[in-house]
Amino acid sequence: MSDKAPKKKFKLFDTQREGPGVLKNERPLKYDFYSYFVRMWRNMSKLISVNLLYVVGNFPLFFAIVAMTGRFNISSTAPVDPMFPLVHGVMLHSDSPALLPLLARFGEQREISALGPVALVLLALSALVVFTFGIVNTGTAYVLRNIISGEPVYPWSDFWYAVKRNWKQGLIFGIIDAVVIFILAYDMSFFWQTTGSIVTNMMFYTTLVCCIIYFFMRYYIYVMMVTFDLSIFKLIKNGVIFSVLAFGRNILALIGIIFIAYLNITLIYMFPALGLALPFIITVSILAYTATFVAYYKIKDVMIDPYYEKKEIE
Repeated sequence: MSDKAPKKKFKLFDTQREGPGVLKNERPLKYDFYSYFVRMWRNMSKLISVNLLYVVGNFPLFFAIVAMTGRFNISSTAPVDPMFPLVHGVMLHSDSPALLPLLARFGEQREISALGPVALVLLALSALVVFTFGIVNTGTAYVLRNIISGEPVYPWSDFWYAVKRNWKQGLIFGIIDAVVIFILAYDMSFFWQTTGSIVTNMMFYTTLVCCIIYFFMRYYIYVMMVTFDLSIFKLIKNGVIFSVLAFGRNILALIGIIFIAYLNITLIYMFPALGLALPFIITVSILAYTATFVAYYKIKDVMIDPYYEKKEIE
């Protein structure tokens, strides 16, 4: 069930220091909006550490970031107007000055670029993230669960403790997780561009529902993985059940996640340096914290509390 955190071994941004404590008559923390913000504020330094673990742990993504900068692209030019090929073809067979105005009108060129060999290699290397994705999610889920449950938290040592105990299951499900996310994202993009007919519209909305359900499932799967001894099949099965059982809270979490992401995107347009830096500092962990906060409440209510109640009766 709930795992005891190991002894502190390393410091990460000095997150192990004692906090300011709580007031004598302070409102007890539960799993409501008040507790959500209070726990987040009190553990902000730990969430920054969790964000760093997400970013550094999934280091293959940096290869994709470098590739998409365009530094290794092959540049060329292409005509803007579709009439240019016709004008160009006529000019190849005639050098009449009368054609020059047509060239000036339809001959505008724009710069285009395509991925070069180095960029393609970097993108291929970024695919290695499928091997780190699940393992990192496993370790960070354990840290976030402890933050939300109110247990002592030591981000660095807790992360590695969870990884050592669950790396095999985390690796296998991480590959499944990454593949499913890629397929759903590809399908959403494809049907979004081809909507118009009844069939494509139905496929688009069906895929959208699948995306939402799977997004809800992911709230729970990694938390259950570090809390219970369950097979991957049972983790997925329970994830489906929880996605429906706690639908209302799942929707609230989704709204919160979308709102946080929207704020970050807005900051990118208003203050580019700050907006681009935030995902590497805190945004990713806040999104994960929001999902885990909702998930742990329902897991505790349905699976953890009944277990201990049964133990007490026995």
